[in-house]
Amino acid sequence: MGNDSSIKSVSTNDMIDLTIDVSNAEKFKIKKLGSNCDTETVSIDSEVECKKYNDGYWYNQQCNKYEKIPYSDDNLKKSGCGIFAFATLFNSFLSNEYQSPEAIATKAYENGVDTSKTRNAFNDLAKIYGLDEPEIIGGYENDCLGAYKPEIDKALDDGKKVIVHVQNEYGRDSGKKGYWTKGGHYIVLTGKTDDNKYIVIDSMSEERTKVPQDADKIFGFEEKMPYAYFAVIFSLTKADIKNGNTV
Repeated sequence: MGNDSSIKSVSTNDMIDLTIDVSNAEKFKIKKLGSNCDTETVSIDSEVECKKYNDGYWYNQQCNKYEKIPYSDDNLKKSGCGIFAFATLFNSFLSNEYQSPEAIATKAYENGVDTSKTRNAFNDLAKIYGLDEPEIIGGYENDCLGAYKPEIDKALDDGKKVIVHVQNEYGRDSGKKGYWTKGGHYIVLTGKTDDNKYIVIDSMSEERTKVPQDADKIFGFEEKMPYAYFAVIFSLTKADIKNGNTV
């Protein structure tokens, strides 16, 4: 975090609202566990939990508290990138009613929804939270994500938001860590820059979230892996949410 005095962290063990002054003298309201990230930084026990980046919420998947939340075959910290991606989109762009990643994970777990096992989990999450089902492209045998770049670009140009499933370019069993992941991983694309780079929110890396990504980092890995690559396109905005349908 360095010595940036414009960023303040809050740690509290009580479910209370706090109002703090930051360097520009503006006031912000903070809630612990269920915060809508109205501040630049929210932290729990000195760990950064959430920040605002790229018009959306960046959740720190590596925050240790997520080890205590069961999800998939392990816990939210290890297997929850799909939940964090959905939480980013839901809270940033799709709903006025905040749902924390842990609340979404619990609801998914209770309903047998596992984003680490099937791409259709995002359709199930959309149903649970009263959203129209997203469009899912790709995920077929011997796919590579580059085949869907024109469709993803058009979706972003149209103001839609995209969850992309990326892979280790060296292969899952290579023993090497790829650019994004050792195995499979979900990232969120929120738009493109004027020089055609991709604006990314990546729950596993604040550094990758800070910097717009070149197309070849997302679409340039040509190794074809069975069912590995797909994208989930959400077209709703907050104004499109059906009244009373969110949980």
